[in-house]
Amino acid sequence: MAVSARRSMLGSLLRQRSLQVALLSWILLSVATVALSGARLPIQIGPHPQTPVALVISSSIALVFLVLEIGLIALITRKRPMPDMAERSPERGLALRETAALWAYGALVRLRLITGCCWRLFRMWCFAREAIQIGS
Repeated sequence: MAVSARRSMLGSLLRQRSLQVALLSWILLSVATVALSGARLPIQIGPHPQTPVALVISSSIALVFLVLEIGLIALITRKRPMPDMAERSPERGLALRETAALWAYGALVRLRLITGCCWRLFRMWCFAREAIQIGS
C-alpha cells in the first residue's frame, strides 16, 4: 500500500463524524472526571490509582493500547476473506435450544449469587443476634 493511500485512509477515518464524537466525548468525560471528583475518587475502583488524574491518564493509555491492538489485528488479517457467519450458524431449532440453555444457565447463576448473598446476610444476622443475647 502506497503512502498516499495510507494518508487518504487516515484522512477519511479522521473525517468520520462518529470518530470525532467519540474522541470529543472521551476528552470531555476525562476533563469532567478530574473536575468533578476533587482530590480523591468517591469510591474504590479496583487496583486503579486513587487520584482522578492518574485514573484518567491510565485509562487513556489503556485505550490507546487497545486501539493499537485492533489496528495490529486489522493489519495482520487484511488479506483474509471475511467469513460468512450465516453459513456457520446452526439450524434454527438448535440455535433456539442453545440460546434458551444459555439464558437458563445465566438465570441459575444469578439466582445462586442472590441466594448466596442472602444466605450470608442471614448468617450474619443470626451471629449478631446471638452476640446481643450473650451480651445481655
